[in-house]
Amino acid sequence: MLGQIILTLSLIAMSCHMLILEPQSIAAANLESMTNFIKDLKRDYLDVKEHRQITVLARNINLLRTVNPLYRDHPIYTGRHANITRSLQYSKIGYVFIFVDNLKDDYLNVCFQDLPNTYKAKVILVVFGSLTVDEIRKMYEMAYTRKTVNILVIHFHESVAQLYRPQVEYKTCTYGANVVGNWSVETGLRMEKKVFDKMMNYQTCPVRIVTLNLEPVMRITEGNNETLRIVGGLEGKLILTFADYMNFTPIVKYPQNKNVPMWKTSSEESDLIDELIMGKADIGVGQLRPSNSDRLRLDFSFTYNYECLTWTVPLIIDWNKNLLFSEFSTISWILIILIIILSAVQQYFSCLMHWNIGPNYSCFFFLFQSFSITVGNPVPISLQKRAEKLQYTLYLIYALIITVAYKTSLAQQLTLRLDPFYRS
Repeated sequence: MLGQIILTLSLIAMSCHMLILEPQSIAAANLESMTNFIKDLKRDYLDVKEHRQITVLARNINLLRTVNPLYRDHPIYTGRHANITRSLQYSKIGYVFIFVDNLKDDYLNVCFQDLPNTYKAKVILVVFGSLTVDEIRKMYEMAYTRKTVNILVIHFHESVAQLYRPQVEYKTCTYGANVVGNWSVETGLRMEKKVFDKMMNYQTCPVRIVTLNLEPVMRITEGNNETLRIVGGLEGKLILTFADYMNFTPIVKYPQNKNVPMWKTSSEESDLIDELIMGKADIGVGQLRPSNSDRLRLDFSFTYNYECLTWTVPLIIDWNKNLLFSEFSTISWILIILIIILSAVQQYFSCLMHWNIGPNYSCFFFLFQSFSITVGNPVPISLQKRAEKLQYTLYLIYALIITVAYKTSLAQQLTLRLDPFYRS
């Protein structure tokens, strides 16, 4: 097979356990009901999946404190900005929860600008204010222009939730909203099983496909009125399989390089990517070699024809102190600091009391020993008394906790990376 084939499926979008909490005006009763709803959603759906990444981004501190403990058994990130989702590897898998007061909120537009259009991220949009089906339809149209359509809308009002999924209207080929579930305190969550995994039915509506001339893996014939039709090949059969499974009509064309400035170098690969970015095509099929600089302009929805094993840590684009504060409360941090101070003072006076009968160590050595244990280093001297052994055992337990927190924060700072496309 000729190199690496890129299949950009912009029809279907998204996958990252992320939680964006926005509304500032949620009543206490609604907050309690929302907590029960999140618990039911987590129990009935999230817990039966693999432990994916969850990112908790919040402006409302009460919502953050309420929801954060519910996901302690999942990998979790906390912060306040939606641009965390721009990271390349960090947002590959998971769910994005966006909580807004209404669909006219400017914050929702900002979130959609930051969300990547990868295949495996599911977006769950929870609206607390008034909501109409027409507003949902317009929201889906906006999301489609940003290549993010794998969205479940939840209208949460007066302790009752109604769940919507996008559907394509047969006659108009536009997006509509379909009720797929309900929730209340009495009945719990009732929704379609696999509501997130179900492919969208496009009702034979057209889908624009731009492709390079990739004979023999993409065999295309020209019909009447210069229309193109896929007839075979490895990639061609893959496209036809998607068209049959999702019930759409493929409209095939080659990339065009019209209106290209004289000073700009153009190639079929660049033209293909330009048409995808500008929204002139929904699916792109092409070949990019490793040396092609255009690889920096996109992220891969799927790669196949080879296998690769990768061991990484999550990549994020900005350091945020909330990562540590989400795991340790303010009281915990106060106690940790007090332990460091009291231990240092105790070590100092202990060495003064035993100056003549103890080993020939200076007071600075004992102070250094205190701070050494704080960062997880071994105790440099042997302990004789039982009280000393007990003290250092408790001290090492606390030191292990603070060391893990410190290493987590350090690892976060060392793994910063922006998506090159956004960096430019």
